[in-house]
Amino acid sequence: ALRAQGARRGYYAGLYGAGCAAIMVMHEGEMRLLAQMPLDWVLDREYTLHLRAQGDRLTLTVDGKTLEATDGSLAYGMFAMGRADFGDLTIREFTSDEEE
Repeated sequence: ALRAQGARRGYYAGLYGAGCAAIMVMHEGEMRLLAQMPLDWVLDREYTLHLRAQGDRLTLTVDGKTLEATDGSLAYGMFAMGRADFGDLTIREFTSDEEE
C-alpha cells in the first residue's frame, strides 16, 4: 500500500484475483478498482513488484509488465505491506525533481 492514511484510506496494488494484477484505492473503507491487467501468476513463485506514486500517477510493475492508473484523491500517507513472504525489500522516497 502507498499513501495509506490509516486502515480506511490508501492505494493498494499487487497480485489480484485469478490471473490479474491490480491497482486499487480505498477511501473511507470502500475499495475501488482503478486498473487491472492479465497476469498468469501462480502460488509459490517469486515475483518482483515495483509500486510508485508520483503526483496523481500510480505505477505497478510486476516482472517487467507495467500497469498505470491515475487518481488524485490521496496526496500523502504511509507505506504499508500486507501478509506475504518477502525477499529483498527496498523503499525509497523520491523528491519531486528526481527520477528513478
